[in-house]
Amino acid sequence: MPLTHQKTGARELRETRQRDVYAYRLRGLTIRQIADQLDVPYSTVGRDLTTVMAAVRKETVDAAGSVRDLEVARLDMMLSALWPKALKGETLVIDRVLRIMERRAALLGLDAPVKTDLTSAGHEMSALTLDGLSDADRMSIVTMAYKRYSAAVSSVNA
Repeated sequence: MPLTHQKTGARELRETRQRDVYAYRLRGLTIRQIADQLDVPYSTVGRDLTTVMAAVRKETVDAAGSVRDLEVARLDMMLSALWPKALKGETLVIDRVLRIMERRAALLGLDAPVKTDLTSAGHEMSALTLDGLSDADRMSIVTMAYKRYSAAVSSVNA
């Protein structure tokens, strides 16, 4: 058999095994169980999983980019349909145009990150401000700051 046919056959076998590895993993099998099921070394299953998961991640990122592009195109169509009415001063349409522009900017990452200003009773928190407070007030401020921090982190990760 010519060498090119051997390489093609080996590639097909590898791709079939990788599909099987992924299918078994989706069913919840461990790497050891998959290796036993396919009668291949543990390291082969690990390598196959790494390869397949990298491809899945790339497809996911590519798909997200396509969805984002589609959404931006839809927003652009809506914006151009509403723009003449907004220029005439129709208040409700202006509101919609601004919402579309906000969404478009968010999808494209055009807005600067939101800065959270931690204050207590209208006063900027600083070491000097905290020095004169009771332990209960300090704990209240720390709790509030933690809640705001948690909410900010959650909104970034969402």
